[in-house]
This record gives sequence, structure tokens and C-alpha cells, in this order.
Amino acid sequence: MNTNKNKIGVKNVKTHEKTVDNNLRRLISSIQTEGLQKPIIIDKESQVVLDGHHRLEAFRILGLRKIPVVEVDYLSEKVELESRRSFDVTKKDVIEVGKSDLNFPAKTTKHRFKDLEKNFNDFLS
Repeated sequence: MNTNKNKIGVKNVKTHEKTVDNNLRRLISSIQTEGLQKPIIIDKESQVVLDGHHRLEAFRILGLRKIPVVEVDYLSEKVELESRRSFDVTKKDVIEVGKSDLNFPAKTTKHRFKDLEKNFNDFLS
């Protein structure tokens, strides 16, 4: 999969899902003690988060200005989208919601990334 590892301004990244407070508190504690274990994955065109809404919110709370992201081509067939709700969600829906002031409920979507590099240790340190 063609990806780009980057560090970008936290204010530039857009969300499409809400977060769960308990999960967020646990993640903040984990980041403070163990550091970040994996980057946020975003669409390279729209900068909408595809994986990592809780990580993004944790970074905002912790006051980070630049965050590690992996940019992917969301429209690629190597990015799969699954709806976890009783209604269908398309990639277009994800981008449109991300560009708006609205968000889906937490854990509405699940993205799978074919051929995405799994070792980010050099990037996260």
C-alpha cells in the first residue's frame, strides 16, 4: 500500500466518530506510561481520521501540536470499510461527516488496511 508517514498539526486532522470517555482515559494513561504504540491513520486527501480517534483526542488533551500520522489513499481498494451499525456507511459518508461539524457515534466504522506496514517503531520514537 502506498503510504506516507508524516507529522502534522493536530488542528488539521478531522474526525468522523465520537470517542468513549472510559477508553480515552485509559489511553491517555497508557500513552503517558508506555508512549504511543501505533500512529493515527488518515486519508491523505481530506485528512479525516480512519483509525485513531481516541489517540487523536488523547493528543489534543495532552497538548501535542504535531502528531504522527500515516496517510493513505482512502479510495484505494486496499482500504476496506465495515459498518458496525444497523445502517450502511460508505467511504463518501465518512469523508462528508469528517468535513462537517458532525460525528458518527463511537465505533461506527471499522477500517482494514491491506499491505499496511506494521512496524512503526522507528517512526514513533
